Amino acid sequence: TAVYRVEAENRTALSKSLEETYIYYINFDEIKDVAEKDYFQKMIANRLYQYARVGDLYSFQKLKKKYPAVSFRMFAQYSIKHVLKRGLETTTKKFLR
Repeated sequence: TAVYRVEAENRTALSKSLEETYIYYINFDEIKDVAEKDYFQKMIANRLYQYARVGDLYSFQKLKKKYPAVSFRMFAQYSIKHVLKRGLETTTKKFLR
């Protein structure tokens, strides 16, 4: 079993083309564990967020089309949580100085 750190994913540059990433080759038909499927869906939502953030609409659409199981609602929920968390971290750091 591999352990994947989302923090590490957040630090990765999007310099690789989508087809060169692990995420492009995930096959949900082979995943039986619900927790594992949820984990990969969040990983894909994260990548969609990263593409949207840098304005790479081609890769965003290509990934979204490949994985329709990751809904726009799931993407929006992930994005909102991510932005709020980052904002809270930044605000907290300013107050603790």
